[in-house]
Amino acid sequence: MKQKIYIILLFCIIATPPSKVSCEDKKLNIRDVITHALENNLQLKVDRVSKHIQQDKYDAANTIFDPSIEAEASIANNSTKTDHYIFRSDTEKFDASIAKLMPNGDILSVNMVSKRQKTKPFLPATPATKTDFSHQLALSYIKPLMKGKGKDVVTTEIQVEKNNLTFEQLLLEQHMINTMTTAQIYYWELFKSKEQLQAQIKSLELAKTFLKTTQEKLDMGLIANSELLQAKAEVAAREEAVLISENEVKNNQDQLVQYIFGTIELDDENVLLDQKPVFEKMKDIQIKPQIQKALDYRIDFQLGKITLENANLNYNYYNNQIRPKIDLNILFSIDGDGKSNNIAYDQFFSGDNYSGQIGVSVEYPWKMRRDKANLSKASHERNQAKLSLANIKQKIILEVREALRNVLSLEKRFASTKVAQNLAEEKLKMEEDRFRSGYSTSYNVLQFQRDLTDAMVKNINAIVDYQIARVYLEKSTGVTLEVHQVKINPLL
Repeated sequence: MKQKIYIILLFCIIATPPSKVSCEDKKLNIRDVITHALENNLQLKVDRVSKHIQQDKYDAANTIFDPSIEAEASIANNSTKTDHYIFRSDTEKFDASIAKLMPNGDILSVNMVSKRQKTKPFLPATPATKTDFSHQLALSYIKPLMKGKGKDVVTTEIQVEKNNLTFEQLLLEQHMINTMTTAQIYYWELFKSKEQLQAQIKSLELAKTFLKTTQEKLDMGLIANSELLQAKAEVAAREEAVLISENEVKNNQDQLVQYIFGTIELDDENVLLDQKPVFEKMKDIQIKPQIQKALDYRIDFQLGKITLENANLNYNYYNNQIRPKIDLNILFSIDGDGKSNNIAYDQFFSGDNYSGQIGVSVEYPWKMRRDKANLSKASHERNQAKLSLANIKQKIILEVREALRNVLSLEKRFASTKVAQNLAEEKLKMEEDRFRSGYSTSYNVLQFQRDLTDAMVKNINAIVDYQIARVYLEKSTGVTLEVHQVKINPLL
């Protein structure tokens, strides 16, 4: 039965102290163990922090398109000597600029410079003091023609960090699936050991009942003393089997509680399992649709594709970096100067004083050994990612085929063990009737009792193993989250 679970995944910086699980908490079903496991698993908390870290990296990578603003104010004092005079000049300068990288790799910058220079004589009989004002607005545009050209090249880091963010999200989901799978398996292993214990207890009760029957027949002189000794030995052996089963239950219970609650103070209280195994045959099972479903949903396959995509991005980036750096440079400026600030501004805004420049700059590092080495590395990493993805695909196909075969095999196995159990019960009943009539021995009856116990255990194993096989099939096809309808908080 599908049950809807909304998991709000929160990470607490301050750890809560371990607490003892109450009796109410010890009544569990599959929904409970999944919920508790997802809430208390430490690895999931680590993964959630990793996702926040990757989000910060992605946000930082996006800042490359933020405008860069610079401003500088300065005061300078200079002394100049000519053949006849000595001058001292004071210069006040303000320089401000803003630059922005465009998505296609172009760089646009605007620069404004305002300056006032006051020149005064250092000695008498020199020319009079004069003041000059100047203003300049310059617009610069740099367009890469080869190296660094194109949106894909410029945004490589952003795309890689975005993919890494998706990678971290998928990794969190994968660990959630692993946690849910393990929690369910531990639940069913505990259920199996509990049912096996009940089978051993029933076997012990049969042996004790038969011991009473044997004692009565011995008192009546109908059987030999050896028959009674054999019945007593069988009771002792089955008491040992019960003790072993009880120990197995406790071990499996500790394993389940420790896994789903984390670090807690364990006790010997009995864990009640509400959910019983349900045998529902799968309908219209075809291997190809199951494999295709796995390729669509399996997170490890998606992670492999992201790794390959990042490898392609890096390869394309370094393939661009081995090209010569050839840039088209365009510069346009407007100037204005005068003996007063008003005159300088009038000339500046008149637009009569302007200049323009266009040119091409070329840069080619000698041998480009670093860039070529980076390209070679990126090429090998891309080939490695391709091979890894193909290997993951083959692994997925094998896992799906194996998981599906196990499910189909256990469907038949459960049916056969059920028939075997019914037949064992009938055979035991017939043999007990023969023993009462004096046509059988205690050895035969006890052997048939053991056969019945074995048949019961095999039937228990078959139905529980079928549940576990279904859990593995869900994991192998990648639909664990969908089957249990677990939702992840997107604000994590």
